[in-house]
Amino acid sequence: MAAENPLFPDPIPGPVPNIKTEPPGPRSREILTRQEKLFYPGQTHGLASFIVKRKIGYAVEDIDGNMYLDLVSASGSVPLGSARSDITEKTVEVLRKFGNEDSHALASEYMLPLAEKLLEITPENLTRMDISLNGTEAVETAIRFMRRYKGHSVIIGFYGGYHGESTATASLGDSSSTSYNIQPSLITPVEVFERGAVIFEEAIQAVLNSDVL
Repeated sequence: MAAENPLFPDPIPGPVPNIKTEPPGPRSREILTRQEKLFYPGQTHGLASFIVKRKIGYAVEDIDGNMYLDLVSASGSVPLGSARSDITEKTVEVLRKFGNEDSHALASEYMLPLAEKLLEITPENLTRMDISLNGTEAVETAIRFMRRYKGHSVIIGFYGGYHGESTATASLGDSSSTSYNIQPSLITPVEVFERGAVIFEEAIQAVLNSDVL
């Protein structure tokens, strides 16, 4: 009998989690091994030890028949499940209506109410917004916003912090786990402080006399 939960609209076929084969199962292991030879390290580093077959509501099923409780999809940004029918069906409906479009090129009728709602629930001093495709783009845009407003160039980052996948945003944290030890971007001077070595106020004081955002 399908598992039921009043908080979630999608019936799950059986208990969750339900591990039939210790991950990675044989089929997942084969694909993960083959992928390592084809993708660059940033794509395969840190991957879960299974290959997804499908997602159902708040559950993930792998190709070896295991069922997992989904707490990690979209980097943890969808804690109630990444395949909820009440969300995915609306998404498909809107996609059929507007197609695949960049909101920086053509505006739709939903952009204004979205902006109004977001600004309604954010602090009063936030009066404008931008629509980004992902977190990396959002951080890049925030950097441009700050530079345009303040006219400064240096960005303060904390060692090991994750800010995105681009050269500029990865170098903000300067951590091997996120930037693979790349040097700060040529267009983004960065002050990197060891996490825990200095408190935020001391970091600010250390660069107050420099060209800092």
